[in-house]
Amino acid sequence: MNNLTQRFCMTLVLFFTTFILASVTHAEIAIIVNKASPLTAAQASDIQRVYLGKTQKIDGTAVTPINQTKNTSLSDTFNKVVLNKSGNQVKAYWSKLIFTGKGTPPQELNNDVEVINAVRGDVNAIGYIDANLVDDTINVILTLE
Repeated sequence: MNNLTQRFCMTLVLFFTTFILASVTHAEIAIIVNKASPLTAAQASDIQRVYLGKTQKIDGTAVTPINQTKNTSLSDTFNKVVLNKSGNQVKAYWSKLIFTGKGTPPQELNNDVEVINAVRGDVNAIGYIDANLVDDTINVILTLE
């Protein structure tokens, strides 16, 4: 094989390896609530409105949103898929609301386990976690890719 063919083959291998790893690490997001919550389902638009501080209820049920630490792959995916914003856009959005006295951002926790524990402990809590971590102590009201 000549040098150009070898480079081309290596580039293809690298491309497909990156593609496969990217698809494996892409996790589904589960929107979770406390077992005692009357919520059984929600639309992505409901979740968006709650996490942007536009409402504190879904279908008449009070909810308290819990966010994950900024700049993790899960929070970045959540921001992109649900809020249609980048992490920086979300930060700017909340900075403006805080400055004008029109809102308080959701409580922020460090990881999925902390979110699960917070949701277990608060009937009004709503959070998001990697769908692979769902167990029978919480209810899933929406799953997103």
